[in-house]
Amino acid sequence: MVVMNDGPDAANSLVSPFVSSLAIDGASISVVSEGGRQATIAASNADAVRLDEFQFDLMEGPRWQAIDEARSVLVAELDSPVAQAWPMFASTALSIGVHAVFSFPLRLGAVVVGAIDLYRRAPGALDYDAIETAESLARGTTTAAARLAMLSAGGAEDPSGPPAMRREVHQAVGMIIVQLDVSATDAFARLRAHAFATDRSVRDVAADVVRRNIDFGALSDDPL
Repeated sequence: MVVMNDGPDAANSLVSPFVSSLAIDGASISVVSEGGRQATIAASNADAVRLDEFQFDLMEGPRWQAIDEARSVLVAELDSPVAQAWPMFASTALSIGVHAVFSFPLRLGAVVVGAIDLYRRAPGALDYDAIETAESLARGTTTAAARLAMLSAGGAEDPSGPPAMRREVHQAVGMIIVQLDVSATDAFARLRAHAFATDRSVRDVAADVVRRNIDFGALSDDPL
């Protein structure tokens, strides 16, 4: 597991909107690639970190279900039959006083790249408006979270690489600009995030864009 550590300001910019907008006690954001790499991008407090670690260590919990099934997983009471799918996680979370958990998948186009996990000490469901808010915030967080995960995994492109490869990346960025009507910075962030999520190199993904095997306009449902 890679833990992203860009300081409290970077973490707060991602998780604080969830904590401030919703009746929850904490939140964490994690990104998982198809190859099994995990990056914990941010956590609002120590209990959020512990819940994140429980899920990673036990390999069970609402996050994994949200990622596997590409849907929100909402559990208003961990001490209930609803949580029987992850008995070890439920028991461990209850032992630290957490009773409700809510996980929302982070989607980058058609690919689920991770999840935002929210928790509450008191049992109780999120109402419809809160769910809508959480899903909207998750959509707005996805690209930044995946980009930070790529950086934390050492995924930046080597500017000293062969010119032909650099040209292909630049060409792909240009095509993504046209496909999504975004800036060059955002287009490159999308390229890198997709590479991390699919466990490929940026250059390989760029090559597929240039060959028109990948169209970000067709993939994208994650507006910036």
